[in-house]
Amino acid sequence: MNIPINAEIVIMIVTLTATIYKIAQLEAKIYKYVDDLAKNIAERQSVTEKDLAVHFSVYEERKETVDYQINSLNQKIDHKFNRLHGWIKDLQEFLKDHGYLNKEK
Repeated sequence: MNIPINAEIVIMIVTLTATIYKIAQLEAKIYKYVDDLAKNIAERQSVTEKDLAVHFSVYEERKETVDYQINSLNQKIDHKFNRLHGWIKDLQEFLKDHGYLNKEK
């Protein structure tokens, strides 16, 4: 009777040891998976930051180009307006000199 109880205890100890070993393996797999995920996330974040930096630089270049174009168009408009204004003044003077316009206006 004493031998079967000892055998049961040995079997329970072996089973308990195997269960603890399996749990330790599972824990190691979980930690490895978490580490791999952390590395993956860090890598994706780095790539995203690089892409964002590229997009910001492209945006700044486009913004600068558009600002130059707007400034150029404003200068052209001002030049055309001033030239047209000068022509109108010349025409008014011509018409005043030749009696087509009231000189009082």
